[in-house]
Amino acid sequence: MKKIILFLSLVLSTCIAEAQWGPLGSGLNGRVRALTVFNGEIYAGGKFTNNVAKWNAGTNLWETAGNGLNDSVNALAVHAGKLYAGGGFSANGTGTSVKNISVLNTTTNTWDPIGSGLNNFVRTLFSDGIDLYIGGAFNNSGTPAVSRIAKLNGSTFAQVGSNPLNVVYSIAKFNGTIYIGGAFSPSYLKRLDIASNTWQELSGLNNTVNALYPYGGYLYIGGEFTSPTQKIARTSNTSIISTINNLNASVHALYATPTKLFGGGAFTQSPSSTATLPHFFSQNGNNPFFAEGSNFNGDILAIANFNGKIVVGGSFSASGSTSLNNVSISSQTIDVEEISSLISDKIFYPNPMRSNANLRIETNQSISNPKLKIIDAGSRLIRTISADPISGNNTLMFNISGEGLASGNYFYVLEDENGNALLSDIFMVE
Repeated sequence: MKKIILFLSLVLSTCIAEAQWGPLGSGLNGRVRALTVFNGEIYAGGKFTNNVAKWNAGTNLWETAGNGLNDSVNALAVHAGKLYAGGGFSANGTGTSVKNISVLNTTTNTWDPIGSGLNNFVRTLFSDGIDLYIGGAFNNSGTPAVSRIAKLNGSTFAQVGSNPLNVVYSIAKFNGTIYIGGAFSPSYLKRLDIASNTWQELSGLNNTVNALYPYGGYLYIGGEFTSPTQKIARTSNTSIISTINNLNASVHALYATPTKLFGGGAFTQSPSSTATLPHFFSQNGNNPFFAEGSNFNGDILAIANFNGKIVVGGSFSASGSTSLNNVSISSQTIDVEEISSLISDKIFYPNPMRSNANLRIETNQSISNPKLKIIDAGSRLIRTISADPISGNNTLMFNISGEGLASGNYFYVLEDENGNALLSDIFMVE
């Protein structure tokens, strides 16, 4: 796997490697609104033939996932080892009623109902590893009734907080608290007060929030708003502040790895910096947004990480001179970086891992009190591991247990006692 080795912060800020973009198979014949990785394969949802598909790496073709769904898929999420879809559909490909939310049965290869479903479309799904949250336009649906924001409770749903009174477009967890963004005024962004199970308003935004994602100690916010900044903002507590750049049109998708933030939407430039950003941007640390080699000719609506490469979906037909059909993959790994020249060698085995794996790191000098952080593909910290006692002065050994890790991609990040990141890389759990 190709890696970008960064030795000096000056180099990082002035010479950032950019990816080129290419097709993923022959693409899909309609808008892609959702992307996720499940059991080592990339899945897409949207408004195309059968509306949900997976890419077969062996044949380089997109195949219908399960038995398909009869209308638009707006969201995909992996939770507790299962793949869930939400959208505006009413039945699977063989006519079984699945109202706006469904789970893939990998034994029968069918999309199955969850209880009696929901009475209006689902716009977003979010798993924090404990609960699966569902947001959308549904209202007074099911028994007990749920409206706009709910979480899965076995085969039924439970209301989360009170009814936000309009569509929920995005859900995220930041500093242990659930946030929702949507079309509900006057705040458009709310966070859950756990003690009272009510939503607290975060004021300052003047229009819809489409996307939320934590990165670099902030919760990033993307949408349609023009105040307090254009289309993208961030918060670390109760105040909403500007980001390094603003954007000239809507942000529809945000995604982050331990080292980079990515955004997609209808925007084409940043008025604050005059940077050209054709529907996609990347941010590395506190550096300004850059295009990451992209030159898409239409909106980006979904972003995912697939084996270290970024996959984007939306409504586009090309990136520069490369013809595409609504889905594209970066030609190189653009999210994994080795940060420190203190690292001389590393061996992670086995990769993919099952029950456990070992990481051996050789360094050029002793590192005091190193910690290894395990982070999932949703940028959530799973656990922190100390080095094995048998580690030597210039050798660090870490044992990584697969217990509690669902199949998929993960990152490990090595930090010193001051929290400085020295090394990051990707690994897979089968």
